[in-house]
Amino acid sequence: TVRIGIPPIIVTSLCRSIFPKFIAEHPNIELKIYEAGAAELQRKLLLQEIDLAFLITPITMPNISHTDVHSNQIVAIFNKDHWLAKVDGPITYKMLENAKLAIFDETFLLHNQIIKNFHLSGVSPNIFFTAAQWDLLIAICEAMDTVALLPRPILELYKDKNLEYRTFDPEFPWTVTLAKLNNVYQNDLVKDTERYFIESISAIK
Repeated sequence: TVRIGIPPIIVTSLCRSIFPKFIAEHPNIELKIYEAGAAELQRKLLLQEIDLAFLITPITMPNISHTDVHSNQIVAIFNKDHWLAKVDGPITYKMLENAKLAIFDETFLLHNQIIKNFHLSGVSPNIFFTAAQWDLLIAICEAMDTVALLPRPILELYKDKNLEYRTFDPEFPWTVTLAKLNNVYQNDLVKDTERYFIESISAIK
């Protein structure tokens, strides 16, 4: 048995096809999946309740080592009637000073990162709506004059929607990492599983 922690957004955006493929190719390994936010998964690693965890950098707790497996960006998502649709190229935080923002709630580390980035740019974000479900954030910005700030891979699930996006200048990185607790013995099954996911997810464009 290999115990893996993973935030739901990473399951949906990056691992939907990788988990079934792993299970088919490794019938001798039982995966136990724990879905939770990054802070809770780091806690589970420290308590040795899980063997591996997919996390979003930065890692905030000590004694955890990690390997980056996927690099992408947080982007501004809006409907095609929004004024941002007329902007060519990346946007700045200053451009969103008066925009209504839809973001993850306080249980997500991304919530604090977004607010920090705005403040570093000298802008007070106008947080209009928060939620724990990205599909609700997408629905809000599709139906209203609202901007959702989400990882770009999420858009792959909504290609048929009336949506556009813009990246940020400077870039707002979204880096997925596979983490483990330092100085803890791991058997060969855990090591093989770690290697498989590092290679599989790193290959995603």
